[in-house]
Amino acid sequence: DVQRAGADADEMLALARAARNAAFLAQALNRRAFVEMRRGQARLAVDTAAEAISAARKAGRADLEAAGHFRLAEAQFRQRANEAAAKSATQAIRCFKRLRETGGEGRAWWALACARSAQGRVAEADRAAATALALARRCGDRYGIGNATNLLTFSETDVAKRMQLLRQSLAAFEAAGYVERQGVVTHNLAIAYSDLGLHRRARRLLLQVGGIYRRTRALGSLAVTQWVLCDLEAELGDLDAARASLEEAVALAEAKQDALSRAYRPLSEGRL
Repeated sequence: DVQRAGADADEMLALARAARNAAFLAQALNRRAFVEMRRGQARLAVDTAAEAISAARKAGRADLEAAGHFRLAEAQFRQRANEAAAKSATQAIRCFKRLRETGGEGRAWWALACARSAQGRVAEADRAAATALALARRCGDRYGIGNATNLLTFSETDVAKRMQLLRQSLAAFEAAGYVERQGVVTHNLAIAYSDLGLHRRARRLLLQVGGIYRRTRALGSLAVTQWVLCDLEAELGDLDAARASLEEAVALAEAKQDALSRAYRPLSEGRL
């Protein structure tokens, strides 16, 4: 529940500022950056994560600095600042490696893989994702296993293998009890079914995903799902439903104010 998580992060931040404790401040800012990303506010999360790194350095807390670099990397690739994200992820990897914190290092490799994937550097992305998966398995980080396995599907051209990996990813997130990530993988399963021409099954899954995102208030991810659902409804011949999905997707995308937000409305209307 992103709304309740946000309230907790705000309370953490207020307590940290009142205590004038740099370590508490770094911890609170790292959590707030995470919530902002789930809300679809990656631009805010970039600034929040950078502030967390400064506070961690002031406190002399290498662990919190490592977490800050990881948060910054994720926020940056969600803002499509992929080269900056790769540098932040690499810094996080180095920090976690020095700390011998396997789970954190694995998650930082995932962030690097995401940045390289978005740049179209497929071989580098796959190597980074495979490293992330190996580290996550070594320490039993099911959240990390789910993320890394999901990312390995991005360049998989064999649909059967892609769906097998997606089911493994979904099982990991279910074992972790992480509902929002279950929505992400189910969304990708829907796309795989759509690629097979099974549009009605894909539509059912996308409607299920929309329910997950509304329940958890993960509005950043909801925008992407509604965008895909718009295309699918149009493919099935229901233009009224397509326009309804389009309006919600565009409103959410414009609220994010990311680099491409101004393009969404004319592109969607043109496609319809």
